[in-house]
Amino acid sequence: MKTITELAKKLGVSNTAVRYWMERLEIHPVTIGAGRTVVFDNDQEDLIKKRVIIFQKTNGGMNPTQLSRKYGVSRQTIWNIASGLGLILGNHQKNVFDKEAIAKIEEKLNVNSEKDN
Repeated sequence: MKTITELAKKLGVSNTAVRYWMERLEIHPVTIGAGRTVVFDNDQEDLIKKRVIIFQKTNGGMNPTQLSRKYGVSRQTIWNIASGLGLILGNHQKNVFDKEAIAKIEEKLNVNSEKDN
């Protein structure tokens, strides 16, 4: 069994994204001990993983966490760039960037790194 944080780390998404899919899939957490939440058995984990992957592929791509890992910058850096480009949507779950948006972010990262040299 995994906690929300463990599954989020494994999938490269935020805790909020895992909670979002838990709610959509009507998966209810099991609380153990002093507030530690153990949530998933293997079937539930697989179901959430499939939904996250399908959602990202359908939307073309990568979320801020995945981009930050790919480029070795902070998630906040990606978020700031995307926000400056007008790519951030109101609902956190919708912030999966398609190929065009990723290209714009990459361009901005390259410009920033050239200025730093």
